[in-house]
Amino acid sequence: MWTLSSNLNMARHSLAGCGTQGAALSFGGISMEYGTTDETEIFDGTSWAFGSNLNTARRGLVGCGTALAGLGFGGDIGPNSDKTEEYDGTCWSAGGDMQVALTFSAGGGTQAAALSFGGRQSTGSGTYPTYTYNGTAWALDVNMNVHIQQHAGCGSPSAALSFGGYNGTFITNKSEEYNGAVWASGGDLNTFVSLLSGSGTQVAGLALGGWADNRPLGDYTARTATYDGAAWAASDNLNTAKKELEGDGTQTASIVFGGYGDAGSLATTEQN
Repeated sequence: MWTLSSNLNMARHSLAGCGTQGAALSFGGISMEYGTTDETEIFDGTSWAFGSNLNTARRGLVGCGTALAGLGFGGDIGPNSDKTEEYDGTCWSAGGDMQVALTFSAGGGTQAAALSFGGRQSTGSGTYPTYTYNGTAWALDVNMNVHIQQHAGCGSPSAALSFGGYNGTFITNKSEEYNGAVWASGGDLNTFVSLLSGSGTQVAGLALGGWADNRPLGDYTARTATYDGAAWAASDNLNTAKKELEGDGTQTASIVFGGYGDAGSLATTEQN
């Protein structure tokens, strides 16, 4: 069951984050009042407090790592961004630039060993390359099987999971699994959904919220689903239907914050 926790200090959507249910980091995104933001907030298991700002305000970026060793990359700053930033528990500093500027990609891993896959390039189309980060520089890796953006991901550079998203024509329910060498098809989600978030691992993943393609019109969804390494199963709904949210932690101890719903940008935090 999902329970409400302390709100973010700034309501935001299209934000990123990293960490665990008891020690999380949120950064970037869009505030309806202030626009694209560089704000960082730190969660200590009880409440959110403002931290040091990102060096570059952006939305649609990806985060991974921990609250004391976080990584943020890509995003939209007007044009798409190729910038990487590293967080040391106190402040953000520049990391190695990505090989391409991406927004609405997905990723996983740690500050010293991260993975980026899919996303939207400046042309607006989805892409399918995978990139690995070694704590200093990004390197091109093997391609995914499909062009995808607005999807979610979780896991590590040797065992990653991609699910949902938009393939340039349709919102999809497809999953792909990465073993450190190749991508292969995984089990289909129960819902065709994009602009969702995810947490957990490849064999214990969690899909959270998003924009569900209930044809002919999509809608915000509160649905969640769990993955066991082979198949997805419906799980407890979030308290609020939303897209462009951020989820971190494990399948059984996750934290979800921010997002965009019927009321606009959200500050709500939920935990399972």
